Amino acid sequence: MGHKADGRKDAKTGWELWTRNPVCHTFGSGAAHLLPPEPRMPPATTAHNLEQSGALREYGYLERRLAIAALLLLIVLNVAFIAWNVATIPVRGMAAVALLGAYGMTYPAELEHACRRHLLVIALAASLAALGVFVSAVNGEDATVIIRALMEVQIQVVINLILATILVSIAGATMSGLVIGGVILSSAVLALLQLMDIPFAWAIRDALGNNLRGAVAGALSVEGDVRTSGLSYSPIQLATQLCLAFGVSAALWEHRHTIGIKQPHADPVVLIMLAAMCVGAIICATRSPVLGAVIFFALYALRRKGSWLMVVAMLGGAALYLVWPLVMEILQSSQPRMVRTDDNSATGRQSLFTYGLYLFRDNPLGYGFGFDPIEHWTKYWQDLYTLDNPNVVKISELHNYMLNMLNTYGVGIVLVAPLVWKLLFRARYSMIFFIPYIVHTTFHNTGPFWNDMIFWYVVATLSSYVPARWHSDQTARSNMPPPRIRLLAPGAAPADRSRF
Repeated sequence: MGHKADGRKDAKTGWELWTRNPVCHTFGSGAAHLLPPEPRMPPATTAHNLEQSGALREYGYLERRLAIAALLLLIVLNVAFIAWNVATIPVRGMAAVALLGAYGMTYPAELEHACRRHLLVIALAASLAALGVFVSAVNGEDATVIIRALMEVQIQVVINLILATILVSIAGATMSGLVIGGVILSSAVLALLQLMDIPFAWAIRDALGNNLRGAVAGALSVEGDVRTSGLSYSPIQLATQLCLAFGVSAALWEHRHTIGIKQPHADPVVLIMLAAMCVGAIICATRSPVLGAVIFFALYALRRKGSWLMVVAMLGGAALYLVWPLVMEILQSSQPRMVRTDDNSATGRQSLFTYGLYLFRDNPLGYGFGFDPIEHWTKYWQDLYTLDNPNVVKISELHNYMLNMLNTYGVGIVLVAPLVWKLLFRARYSMIFFIPYIVHTTFHNTGPFWNDMIFWYVVATLSSYVPARWHSDQTARSNMPPPRIRLLAPGAAPADRSRF
């Protein structure tokens, strides 16, 4: 009787209530103890919720398209128009400031949310700025150099990161990753056309400035062959961007398809992305991404225990061992840069690394924002001239991200180590996909807070997936099937639970 009364009380939802909890609505509320507790679903367990994890509300079609267009503009400016200036002010910087002002006023909640989300990065930028100002002042650096460095590095990093986070929250992380990867892929395709010496490909490069076949061709060529760069400013920049494109694409794919699920097998899509990155690195004749890809491949195979990937790796290694002499014989005549170890770039690495250590040893406090290793080589020539290719220290920077940061900010950089550790811990789920990028930075003058703004757009894109990742364990538990139950007649003895 009471049950019927409850049904009349809410007749419209009676069927919904029965389908939701048939035991209680069939046998009465007293049978509720027979049901297992309903699992509490985390707020982000589906692909749609993952995509919206960085959004504060639903956005309209026009809003999303405008955000995508703004993000595309910024990525193109930071890839292809990096050298464009108006009265010594970079065009990409002016565009970022203007867009941040517009979006900040239009979306104040998103602006506040972006600042809170990246508070650690803002604190890191502020700490490096204060440390750099102090070290530069101790070294007697000119105030204009200090101000310019702050505007080009720390302030630009914060502006671009906050703006990118707002745009990603509106456009969506997947679309943002497609924009980043699409622009970099276009640059790599153009580099391939330049490698084939197609005139219109070089015409595009000439129109963008920094004609690689002009004044700087000698510095970027190998035995008369110019290294291609596509839309990017240089081959090194293109290689850096290829590493970042792989990192963000593979991480987004992994998080989107395996969130909360421990995959025992290698993902072929990730391996295809890795191969594409290596092809791009070969096109621009840059070796460090390939080395990073090999290291990533080994660690990725170890993580996927029981995977067919180990078998493929062993068979591939055996095949490479057998065909390598033949490949080298075919390439004997031209000796492409990718397989050479006797060119100026390769032989000068030891000299540059040793030189960087000498510089830090003699001035552990650091050299400040005006650091230029080319200005100091004469003091160390007696210690360097016996090394392989020592002349490289006269014309080149250190080609090592860590040594550049260490000599610029000095030993005081250890003070920001806790902030760096917290940021790395946050990124622990995606870190493996950036091994090629990390390896690449150890051989070149690029990295976070050093000649690389695309990195922060990648950070903004992946950070929208972080909240969902925090719930991965809960998601895995909630996806487990509920335990089997058996309805008992009144007064019946319970069955042996060991069978359940």
